Amino acid sequence: MHRGDVDEALDFLKGMLAVFEQLGDKRSRAGTLGDIARIYVDKGDVDEALKLHNEALEVFEQLGDRRARAVALGDIARIYASRGNVDEALKIHNEELEVYEQLGDRRARAVALGDIAHIYLDKGNVDEALKLNNEELKVYEQLGDKRLRAITLGDIARIYENKGDVDEAIDLHKERVKVFEQLGDKRSRAIALGDIARIYVSRGNVDEALKLHKVSLEVFEQLGDLDGKAHTLWTIGRVYLNKRDRHIALKHLGRAYEILLALGSLAGISQVGLDFGKLLCSMNECERGLEVLRRSEEGFHKLGREDLAQHVRDIISSLPPSSQ
Repeated sequence: MHRGDVDEALDFLKGMLAVFEQLGDKRSRAGTLGDIARIYVDKGDVDEALKLHNEALEVFEQLGDRRARAVALGDIARIYASRGNVDEALKIHNEELEVYEQLGDRRARAVALGDIAHIYLDKGNVDEALKLNNEELKVYEQLGDKRLRAITLGDIARIYENKGDVDEAIDLHKERVKVFEQLGDKRSRAIALGDIARIYVSRGNVDEALKLHKVSLEVFEQLGDLDGKAHTLWTIGRVYLNKRDRHIALKHLGRAYEILLALGSLAGISQVGLDFGKLLCSMNECERGLEVLRRSEEGFHKLGREDLAQHVRDIISSLPPSSQ
């Protein structure tokens, strides 16, 4: 979605919000607050998103709507996790999980288990993460949900990769590719191919990795998926950086960065800008590189990632005084 489309969607939802307020429809108003909050997350305004989700949560509690309350809890927990406050996120996800258990909602409970597994993985507790993902996987198999099963196989594959068992990880990713092909899900298949390519890079098989990444890129271009295209261009750029082919890397990183700027994706702008800005500075384009790096610093600050903002500041301070 282009930045203009995002703003248009936001204006539409705010209009709906005003209608629900006039009608006194508290439930629909709270649901719309959640939709608006998710757009603010995409725009990088996580403080405003958190405020809106908490407001929606309060309404659902007043209405006694346990399912909607649990959904809001999950949204809030994911924001805390994205800001690095994993302990608070874990606490809220466990509260969410308890509600789904009480409601007997197996699918929603399984999704919450996956969110908790991601947090354990971030905390370095890979065995607990693997246990939860396997429990999640079993539920999707029982429900016959092929798509969510394949997505979870990807999470499990990444854990095996983390543990150093890359052969098992590749096998699981290839199984995902096969499922997505059967489902006709081109986008998810392209993502899975990218995961396989990333492992090939780690094993030194760079040419095969580039081949897979270019297949993914072609799919995203056919689908008009600008976010997927930008992410893949960024990944290809990083592969060329590893090959020390800086000029081709610069071309790919620059294309990715321009797309993300057009999309208004703050997280993407900040992450890709970190690589792009450093590369520009190393290639005697430091004025532009500094502009990109400072935008990344500001973006990470807005996203609540002070660790990454400080990392960018450290990079800037390490540059020669003449370039600053």
